Amino acid sequence: MALDGIAVKCVAEELNRAFSGTRVDKIFQPERDEIVITAHGPAGGGRLVISASASNARAHLSEAKKENPAQAPLFCMLLRKHLIPSRILRVEQVGFERVLRIDFSATTELGDTVVKSLYAELMGRHSNIILVDGENRILDSVKHIDMSVSSVRQVMPGLPYEGAPPQDKKNPLDETEAGLLTTLGGHVRNETADTSGGTNGTVPDAGAVGGLCSNPIDVSTGAANDLSGLAADIAAQEGSLAGKMSEGKGSKNFNGTSVADGGFDAVIRDKALGTDADGTGGARLDKLLLNAYSGLSPMACREIVYRATGDCDTRVGTLNEQEIQAVARTALRFFADIRESRFCPTLIGGTDKWADFAPFYPEQYGDNTKIVKMASMSEAMERFYADRDAGERHRQRTAALSKLVGNLIERSAKKVTIFQKTLRDAAGKERLRRCGDLIMANIYRIQPGDKALEAEDFYSENGETVSIALDPQKSAAQNAQKYYTRYNKQKTAEKMAAEQLRQTEEELVYLESVQQFLEEAQSPDELAELREELYAQGYLSHRPKRQKDKRGKINPLSFTSSDGFAIFVGKNNIQNDYITFKLSRSNDIWLHTKNIPGSHTLIRRGNADEIPERTLLEAAALCVLHSKAKNGVKVPVDYTEIKNVKKIAGAKPGMVIYENFSTLFVTPAEVELPQV
Repeated sequence: MALDGIAVKCVAEELNRAFSGTRVDKIFQPERDEIVITAHGPAGGGRLVISASASNARAHLSEAKKENPAQAPLFCMLLRKHLIPSRILRVEQVGFERVLRIDFSATTELGDTVVKSLYAELMGRHSNIILVDGENRILDSVKHIDMSVSSVRQVMPGLPYEGAPPQDKKNPLDETEAGLLTTLGGHVRNETADTSGGTNGTVPDAGAVGGLCSNPIDVSTGAANDLSGLAADIAAQEGSLAGKMSEGKGSKNFNGTSVADGGFDAVIRDKALGTDADGTGGARLDKLLLNAYSGLSPMACREIVYRATGDCDTRVGTLNEQEIQAVARTALRFFADIRESRFCPTLIGGTDKWADFAPFYPEQYGDNTKIVKMASMSEAMERFYADRDAGERHRQRTAALSKLVGNLIERSAKKVTIFQKTLRDAAGKERLRRCGDLIMANIYRIQPGDKALEAEDFYSENGETVSIALDPQKSAAQNAQKYYTRYNKQKTAEKMAAEQLRQTEEELVYLESVQQFLEEAQSPDELAELREELYAQGYLSHRPKRQKDKRGKINPLSFTSSDGFAIFVGKNNIQNDYITFKLSRSNDIWLHTKNIPGSHTLIRRGNADEIPERTLLEAAALCVLHSKAKNGVKVPVDYTEIKNVKKIAGAKPGMVIYENFSTLFVTPAEVELPQV
């Protein structure tokens, strides 16, 4: 879910309990838009992470340790100047918005006590971290917003701090039954007591109601014991609310003039009960709630509707008055649980990583979705964002390297074009030498001031007459020398251009292979190896940092064929050289896509006389899948014994020549791949 007001309220209370009264020890900025504050004190303290990332904005307690950059960014240094040492007074949510305010008590150089506030605005692409002084003046922010960025609200040092422009929505924590019914298009009841047990316009004590945590707490998952009293399900509390509503269908459907009799706002009525073009019953209930109330995510709105009706897609035009009132009661109970801080942090399972999180137990996903209750909102958020953070950093770093390699490829391609033109121009150098020879052969015929020489071309089989331009200011010998000089220059240029063209074409092939490996890189280690390779080849000026235990370790992909043969595939050019010249034995089989950048692939033959055709096809398919032709059909793959593969002296990593090879054609989709 998008981080909403409910989750922010939940985590704000956790942070306040953890940090209120603690003293700030350290502040550092591991990422461009992320800060980490550590504090200790009677409350316990801990490590607070605040991220203003457009895709992963959040604030929570964290157990993860991130590397402290050697050179602190300017914003980090400013935070250290103003907040170390200081005492955290409180952590609060601003209204019911996605904004946290952390108040610090600090002492000036003169001994005066001042209060400064750190605002964490967790609002998607508008997220920011802003430090404000005691007079509500902005000291600095992790993102500067000037007039060129926004004409509505500027965030710059020296300006007064103004919160984000308010939305034209109501705070659900202040909502009444009458207000909800107006929003939903229902009639306000006039009874002195409602059917749920509370007085009109109020809700009953939700301590005995399921609310945000509608299922019993599974203590084994680490959920807090104080939530155990929230075990009753809403459906049970209402005597199976969904069943009630199905029984009441048709008692008085809202349509036409019968709705107008209710007297609720015309705009809301039209929005709620207007019939869609497809005739499905007007606006969806969850959309009405989302548009009407601040701080609610689409998931929270769907949850309210599901608990009330049993269907997330329920449309208001399909409900009668009784059902509308039941929805309102469910929503009020949901809002009361938020107001009274009865939360149930959960993680929602995906296939290979957590798909979502919520500050309540989401019934809307049914029994087939993995739902795990967590001890705290911070724990849920940290576990959820761990994979997303890693993935985001990987994408950013991959993008940076891809941009570098792409620029290098573009530059090399331009150089190839230039050298090819030079070679084309040099193709006429022999004519220059012939002109010099003909001038010298006819030097006795040339008079001072002659502008041209008409002479028989003895290089021509037919003895044709040619005209050679002369410089009248030069002697015959000087004119001949002029042609010889031009000839020698072009001869030298041709030789140099040919060599440079060869080197540049090789570099282009190499860079294209690096680009392919970048596209395939899945882990930080793989990316680090590619950065190390680019540094070794002089394409990066700064040596990348590597963990000590990772240095020197080369781990190519390894598979076992259906026939039991070991197959190795390189994930970069360093690994390609390792597989081919270190890991291999002379009778092993080496494979590579024909004239296509990709991985070296090796079949360990062992004592076998021949490699089975099935194993050869499997290795060839792996070879294609780890090449630029991974989506191709009938891709040519060359294979030969390893003894036929040679390394050219001075060649870049992964660049080899080979002979005595055979070629097969393979479509990976048609081959059952071997197991890792």
